[in-house]
Amino acid sequence: MNSLSGEAVNVKDFGAKGDGIHDDQTAFQAAIDSFSPINESLAGTVLVPVGTYRLASPVRIKKSVWMRGSQGASLNLSTHIRPDAGVTAFVLERFNTPTGTTSAGAGDGAQISNLVVQPAAKVSQWAQNTTYQVGDKRRTGSGSGRDWRRHYICTQTGISAASGIGPRSLGNDETLNYDNRIGDFTVDQTVTGASSAATGIIIANSGSGSAGQLRLTSVSGTFLDNETISDAVGATATANGGSTVALTDEQDGTVRWRYIGSGAGIKIRANGVTLRDVTVLYCSGNGVHIEAPDPLEAPRSESVNANSWHLDNINIWGCDGHGLYVRGSDTNGGSFIHGVMYSNGGALSDEDYSGAGFNIYESSFLGNTYVSIQMGLGGMGSIYSESIGGGSTWIGCYQEGTGGGENVFTNSNVIVGGGISGSIMSANSVPAVLAPVTNSRGHNLFVAGYSGPPWRRNVAVRLGDKRMNNGNLYQVTVAGTTNGIGPSGMGSDIVDGTAHWSFLHAGTDNGAVGFGSVDPNFPYFAFMQSPDDVGRLPTFWQYGSFGGVNHAHLFTYGASGTGTAETGPGLIHAVNKTEIAEWPAHVPAGRALFDMVFVGGCKVTYGTGVPDSGIWNKGDRVFFKGAAVVPGGAEGLVCTVEGTAGSYSGERTATTSDTSTVAISGGVMSNLKDQQDFKVGDKLVINGVTSRVLAVSDDGKTLAMDANIPGGSGLAIIFANPVFKTFGSIAP
Repeated sequence: MNSLSGEAVNVKDFGAKGDGIHDDQTAFQAAIDSFSPINESLAGTVLVPVGTYRLASPVRIKKSVWMRGSQGASLNLSTHIRPDAGVTAFVLERFNTPTGTTSAGAGDGAQISNLVVQPAAKVSQWAQNTTYQVGDKRRTGSGSGRDWRRHYICTQTGISAASGIGPRSLGNDETLNYDNRIGDFTVDQTVTGASSAATGIIIANSGSGSAGQLRLTSVSGTFLDNETISDAVGATATANGGSTVALTDEQDGTVRWRYIGSGAGIKIRANGVTLRDVTVLYCSGNGVHIEAPDPLEAPRSESVNANSWHLDNINIWGCDGHGLYVRGSDTNGGSFIHGVMYSNGGALSDEDYSGAGFNIYESSFLGNTYVSIQMGLGGMGSIYSESIGGGSTWIGCYQEGTGGGENVFTNSNVIVGGGISGSIMSANSVPAVLAPVTNSRGHNLFVAGYSGPPWRRNVAVRLGDKRMNNGNLYQVTVAGTTNGIGPSGMGSDIVDGTAHWSFLHAGTDNGAVGFGSVDPNFPYFAFMQSPDDVGRLPTFWQYGSFGGVNHAHLFTYGASGTGTAETGPGLIHAVNKTEIAEWPAHVPAGRALFDMVFVGGCKVTYGTGVPDSGIWNKGDRVFFKGAAVVPGGAEGLVCTVEGTAGSYSGERTATTSDTSTVAISGGVMSNLKDQQDFKVGDKLVINGVTSRVLAVSDDGKTLAMDANIPGGSGLAIIFANPVFKTFGSIAP
């Protein structure tokens, strides 16, 4: 049947059954191909009525078609696409993909809408030393980061290898014979031809002595006879003939496997593709996989382009890979507007770090834009975003709870509003956040080149996190929760609670600055880290209490602020509600408070005479300066009777009732403590009793004193002045 470009056709007119049993792949392919000749891209709309359409192999879209399903009030009433286990439902192709294509048409500008894609089942992970039968399907790859799941079907019954990670082929393998080998070729390394510049990834080496054969996948170019070939770790040989297409499937023990794809719901490697009102459920790979260049198409990598993609109202749930995977230098300028991403990344429970992947894994070159997306329960977290050449923008995106773990925003990202603006982020996150901060966690802005934030006890850490401990930098190899004293030594598998660490290197001489805390149990505004003599501990600027000083900004050196010789607060800045809780104040030696220094718990300042303001305690000193320093005179003044200097000049009076509570007359005072008439520590005389202020209400109208005061009203309030005596002497 031939169709006119621009018109609509019904997939059932091409033989589709929609009963979930018959393979409808050929009907879909025929409907797409009906619009224009094989080498053209012009197309119209393929209507897909409500039903369940089984696909035993991918539908490859090489025309600018609109694949339009029917969507009801629930998923159960919608058009369902049910690919067999491990099969990708739709692959959006370019003019020269897939390998071996006879069509120059391209799926650039194609659309898919109003469909539910849900495979018949997930594919289990490959295992060592296991018997497999022809037709069995297995997957390899961790699903973490760029190690997406690779899916295979068994083509020869046997027992899998007793070691290794299973088959590695990406399809379209080639073999290359060699001789004169020097060194050992290494699996997973790229081999390069010196004359041809051809490349391929080594997945097997059947060499014996100086001669042998390499099995290569993701081959670009053609290796030439008699040219020198080499890999990145030093092995070299001479090609014995050119590279040729592999005639057998990849061998694993006595089993053979054929690569069938990434197991994604939809794969995009064409330009300007739109997905709208599509739901992808329970894939054993990524939900939607966008990658260009594509390692499966190495000879045509320059032409594989998936820029300007657009997702609108897309829901992806329960996939074992990442929910959305975007990777490559030609996946930029895309947008994802509105959707729900939930329980992707192989999440096994509602605990953090229960799976390997993220709801969204963004690793394009220049970045993309994400708007109003709801996320939750990612395997490692909701978002991983890195764009080495630009940066992605996240506008009004949200997540439930922790999202499954820390979000990761490396390189240039901009977050505008939304719940993720206040989410817990990994220590190496560096986003620009445009949103009010309403919690204690804040946001990080690290300087590149630092060693790492300090290790902490009882904190969840994710795979790849780096932490400093005992002067060394360690990286997480198994996600979990820390415990004990943290990693030490130079091992590669250091157990710490349920987390495992690997030693990387001793702390470097680089520094770091961070804004906001990633640890809700240890909130801080900022921290600075630079080399020191004790494990490169950082200095934090936080709000808290220490040494009898409450409600203050303080700089704390070290990880815990324990007050030992090598950790603890340094400069303490008074703020609105700062109080000295104990008299005399037990401020550690050498610490600074306000604009005065405390030495051994006593205030020390400089002046020319008896102070006319402030609270003074026994032992506080005023060292003379300027004209007050004279030969034969005293060094300064020492307080011998505590009190508040000066005279109370306000109009307020006191009302007492034979208790230690005093009511102050007049209107409500400023809620700024330092602007109220009376402050904690003031020494007052009221109704003939001298006592000290222990607490002041927020409105300044109620005082708690350290002595009971006889009842009365309209009582005068007088500052009890301190008494100073001279101390020391200056030689005549």
